[in-house]
Amino acid sequence: GGGGGGGGGGANRLRFARLPPRLESNASKAAPDGFGAAEHVLLIGIDGITPRTLNDAIARGDAPSLAALRSRGAWSDEVRVTQPSSSLSSWASILTGSPPEMHGVHLAAQLRSEYPVRPASYPEGVRYPTLFTALREARPRLSTAAYYSWPPLSSLLGQAELNVSALRPCGSCDGCVKVEPQLAAEFVKALKRQRFALSWVYFDVLDECAHALRAGDRDAAYTPLLRTVDEWVGRIVRALHASRMAKSTLLLVASDHGKRL
Repeated sequence: GGGGGGGGGGANRLRFARLPPRLESNASKAAPDGFGAAEHVLLIGIDGITPRTLNDAIARGDAPSLAALRSRGAWSDEVRVTQPSSSLSSWASILTGSPPEMHGVHLAAQLRSEYPVRPASYPEGVRYPTLFTALREARPRLSTAAYYSWPPLSSLLGQAELNVSALRPCGSCDGCVKVEPQLAAEFVKALKRQRFALSWVYFDVLDECAHALRAGDRDAAYTPLLRTVDEWVGRIVRALHASRMAKSTLLLVASDHGKRL
């Protein structure tokens, strides 16, 4: 990356490099089929997943789908979340590639539905551009989709930018345990008839249940829930293979923050 500025001409211009988080990679030196030629991008968002707990689950064999993805790709446990690490601000940063001071989504927007979600310098009703905005402007004929269960996320998504917008609210730990398997199944079914260029599938069960569980019960309950989410991820990956999209899909798995268990 680069940038610069300041008066006085080119001699005084400074250049800045953005340092990415360190990535670990298990990919072989020889690029796999389709590397660098993705026709589809899928972001799987898992709210409230803790790196330590995930790493422990992978080591025990409790997250085989995520382990398989890690074994063939690249990952980092050192990515910083937005501060404070509220879900809405963090997902806004993931979708826009910008910090809260630019996209304008702060903790107050999560706590109060009437709080405007917009950058301070933008007029009322204007939404900061996301990945979906950029794709729609660059390639308007390509299809997009968002499948999610947390209603505040709708404030980040422009409906004109989405061919499919599937909000299936769950609102509680028990609700997400019931609703989100159906959400995953709905997305898997959609892949049989539509090859989305850019899609986002979001799961909230880990975050909702971590809030709801008593402190003494969290360790025992969190791992089975993580195993369940891993199964949903596995279903989606198998659907990509069944639709013959796997070799041409860039698959990203990300979380907004962790949990203190």
